[in-house]
Amino acid sequence: MYSLLIETEDPNLVLYARMAAEKGLHVFMDKPGSQSTEDFEEMLSVILKNQKVFGIGYVYRFHPLIQKTLSQVKEGKLGKLYSVEAHMSRDDKDEKRRWLEKFHGGMTFFLGCHLIDLIHLFMGTPEEITVLNACTTPEKHKADDLGMAAFRYPDGMSFFKVSAAEPGGFMRRQLVVCGSLGTVEIRPLEEHWKEKEYHCISQSISAFRAQKDIPLNWDDKGTIETCAPYHRYEAMFADFARRILEDRPSTEEELLREARVHRILLASCGIPCDFKESISL
Repeated sequence: MYSLLIETEDPNLVLYARMAAEKGLHVFMDKPGSQSTEDFEEMLSVILKNQKVFGIGYVYRFHPLIQKTLSQVKEGKLGKLYSVEAHMSRDDKDEKRRWLEKFHGGMTFFLGCHLIDLIHLFMGTPEEITVLNACTTPEKHKADDLGMAAFRYPDGMSFFKVSAAEPGGFMRRQLVVCGSLGTVEIRPLEEHWKEKEYHCISQSISAFRAQKDIPLNWDDKGTIETCAPYHRYEAMFADFARRILEDRPSTEEELLREARVHRILLASCGIPCDFKESISL
């Protein structure tokens, strides 16, 4: 029972992940993978063929307040979802922004992948993607250090914004999930807890209609919930280990979702990609 955790320069992530999978190892890789659909999906095909467990570093999937919001959605408390808004920003030095030149889409590829994963988790595959990536300081570098894309759905719209050039951007990391019966805002999405390394705290504000057809008062302040400090990575790696120990290889459905999120990411980076077509592994 062997596994390999891969964290290296992004262009080599899928290369090494496929090599490990071909050796019959369980694979956990850093996000987001190659800028090639073929490379990424061929690697997933090897995982599926060899019946191994696959994990990828999308930490927010295991965020306690996001997990709670997903449960509320499944219970119908938010009604019909029509929008997800997601922000994740930093204030990086010029050196880091120049590093982003390696990738089509720059910051969208590097960190926007986390937000695209969340939007897809709640809303599924969009009908249309409008890409709005930009370079804020073209006199210094060519990287898209400001990323944004709008996703059109049959009955709504979602978007993400990600920046490497936003002073105070870390504290504006947030997720807003809107439905016909309620709204949940998680902000800050994560705040480093100074008492213990790699631990975070987070807070949500939720508002739900008491009756289906009666809107809330315009100044309703909602209900505030602060979650207990949690380890940023523990739940993610615990889930990976648990599936290995319980001999639960990644299913075709799970791997197809990884492929779909990857395609939506590439399309959001401005890379030509049919993100809606059927995928076969």
